[in-house]
Amino acid sequence: MSKIQQLPKLEVLRLLESSFNGDLWETGDEQFQNLKYLKLEALNIRVWEASSINFTPQETSSEKL
Repeated sequence: MSKIQQLPKLEVLRLLESSFNGDLWETGDEQFQNLKYLKLEALNIRVWEASSINFTPQETSSEKL
C-alpha cells in the first residue's frame, strides 16, 4: 500500500471486496497527498493502523467494513 500512497496525483481510491490481501494495513508515515475520495467496502482487514497524518481532509469518505 505504501507505493499507492506515494502517487502524487491519486485523488480517488476505492478498495472493494478482495482488492486488498492480508489482515493488516499499515499506512506508516506516508501521506496520501491529494486524496479526495476514499471508499473501503467489504475488505477482510482485521487491523488498520493509520493516523491523521496519513490522510489530509477529504471531500468524501465511505467505509463499509
